[in-house]
Amino acid sequence: VGDAIYLIGSLGYDHHRQPGVTQVFRLDTRTFRIERVPTCGDAPGRIFKHCAFLAPGGNIHVFGGCIDNGKKQSARTPNKAMFALDLQHHRWSKTGHA
Repeated sequence: VGDAIYLIGSLGYDHHRQPGVTQVFRLDTRTFRIERVPTCGDAPGRIFKHCAFLAPGGNIHVFGGCIDNGKKQSARTPNKAMFALDLQHHRWSKTGHA
């Protein structure tokens, strides 16, 4: 997106996981600086193995993959919803089913 690459989601290490929190980072391709992007709204949670695309109008849509609730491996469930991240306001919204 412009001079940035957005990095969304990650399973990560057990001791770093925060259930319900979707990690979002922005990489500046000019400086290679990476920063956390604070978000709000109806986020997918700890999502991984998902797909994403930039839609016309500047929203990133996320679908597929799995959601981890932070309890145990058997609690990982397939993500059947589609979410959109509004890059102007950094707000998540659930947009439907994938």
